[in-house]
Amino acid sequence: ASETALVTFDLAEGESRFVAPLEADRPETRSNDGRADPWGGFWIGTMGKSAEPGAGAIYRLFDGTLRRVVRDVSISNALCFDAARSCA
Repeated sequence: ASETALVTFDLAEGESRFVAPLEADRPETRSNDGRADPWGGFWIGTMGKSAEPGAGAIYRLFDGTLRRVVRDVSISNALCFDAARSCA
């Protein structure tokens, strides 16, 4: 993830490919943490560049769609999923 987009990177080709915008309209935030989930999705958190309370959010990319899951996040860190796969 960059500050404004989710991208994939092909190590063999050395090329990146745009996947989805990520708070491109919010220059005061940046991506902070990301993790693949057991269901094939990718979760990513954002935060304020100066760690402002509530400036960030948590998103999930699944089947090509990026959806905001949680608003008003201060600092996302260590996104985890339980072993039973019942919650994130």
